[in-house]
Amino acid sequence: MKQEIQKRIDQIKAGQIPDGYSRTSLGIFPCDWEIDKSFSELFSFHSNLGKSREELGDNGICYLHYGDMHRNSSYIAKYSDYLYEPKYDISLFGKEDFLMQDGDIAFLDASEDLSGTSRAVLIDNPDNEPFIAGLHTILAKERGTAFAKYFKQYITISQDVRKQFQRLAVGFKVYGLNKDTLGWIRISYPKSIKEQEKIAQILMTWDKVIELQEKYIEVLLKKRKYFLQCLFNQNLCSKHIQLGDYVVQRNHRNRFRTIKNVKSVSNTRGFIDQSEQFSKIVASEDMSNYKIVKQNYIAYNPSRINVGSIALYEGVTDCIVSPMYIVFSCKNISPKFLLLLLETERGWYEIKSHLSGSVRNSLSFDDLRDITLPLPKEDSLYIVQLFETIDKEISIKNKYLEKLKEQRKSLQQLLLTGIVRV
Repeated sequence: MKQEIQKRIDQIKAGQIPDGYSRTSLGIFPCDWEIDKSFSELFSFHSNLGKSREELGDNGICYLHYGDMHRNSSYIAKYSDYLYEPKYDISLFGKEDFLMQDGDIAFLDASEDLSGTSRAVLIDNPDNEPFIAGLHTILAKERGTAFAKYFKQYITISQDVRKQFQRLAVGFKVYGLNKDTLGWIRISYPKSIKEQEKIAQILMTWDKVIELQEKYIEVLLKKRKYFLQCLFNQNLCSKHIQLGDYVVQRNHRNRFRTIKNVKSVSNTRGFIDQSEQFSKIVASEDMSNYKIVKQNYIAYNPSRINVGSIALYEGVTDCIVSPMYIVFSCKNISPKFLLLLLETERGWYEIKSHLSGSVRNSLSFDDLRDITLPLPKEDSLYIVQLFETIDKEISIKNKYLEKLKEQRKSLQQLLLTGIVRV
């Protein structure tokens, strides 16, 4: 990082105002930026055409549903991407407020979490084809020409703006905004269209790199799934095994309270520190009844194994897990190979078939022992090594993706506050 930029950051952190900058209600920004403008000054707001998924079909006009905005991380909604999505069949008369044109912005009016309340997408519709602002969206059209088109996709993502959205959002389980409250949001931005275009170009380049990395990881996951299906094809399996012959329950307790390393089992990341799972330590002060997990033991949450909360512990030092967990070791079979067996379609079917309980279905250790699975003809060591190679590559790519996202987050904050000028 250039010394001048670091100096500017240090000054701002110390509460000082660098030369050429001024303090506003939103923070410290360059003096030649437009300061503290409200959305109501910059945009006019229009209603949506609210239709459920069930009312959409193969024919009609392209339709932006709020669910599309939730599942897609992109800041742009391209008309061309919606040509093959569900549509709404309606006759138009030319005066519809819910039609989105090129450069418009669609905001979410509801989200199940506060972070989603600032979700917005730029409408990329260069030919201004009919494109409907759908359920739970608020359509915003620029009043003047203050913004470069592609810069508009980033006006809600800075920390200061997101905090405003979260303060204004109302609701208990679902947080909502309306056209009036949305108009109160205030932003600061470069007056220069050229500077806006350069900022957008830099951030869009970073977004593209992240998108390509995500697609590459998706390809690796599909490759992994394909190998899993091929190698564990029931028609090619030589025999069936009952897990009861290969697993041993481990109920060693932390009687002397010597182990403080408390873990939980995540359905995506395996063993993790309990503070990562719950944002705090939820273990009781008396951990003498907690179960000890040694290297190469497997543990699972009996009430969450149906969503994948089972993992192999590969740590060198012992850890402990809640007494509710079931802990076991393997005999005459590789624990990694056993987990691969359980990960197959047949494995998931057997797990779900053996769940029991009146309130919340769970898998007891006796239920696990009763599971019968087909055994592939391929050597188990070869299969384990193959998946270790694939999983290692996926792990490396995921870590790189997280680094890219961290860099992207820092970059947007520096660019959208004018700390770094382009």
